[in-house]
Amino acid sequence: MRRTFAARDALAEFKSNAWEEIQTFLSLSSEQHKVSWGGKKGNISLATYDGRYKLQMAVNDTIQFNEKLQWRKPS
Repeated sequence: MRRTFAARDALAEFKSNAWEEIQTFLSLSSEQHKVSWGGKKGNISLATYDGRYKLQMAVNDTIQFNEKLQWRKPS
């Protein structure tokens, strides 16, 4: 479990650092080129010049489960 937790923590740190770098890049690009990034939900795709790599950031919709949720068995 120690190795599992270490891998989880390393991945969380990588994800956090990558997110910060991407946000910084987008902010600088927006200022320099007077453009806005992302659609309605903020989804973004960035590709390298040669097209070899592509970064996709997708924001999920939030689903809330509460007492208003109803489930019905299919007939």
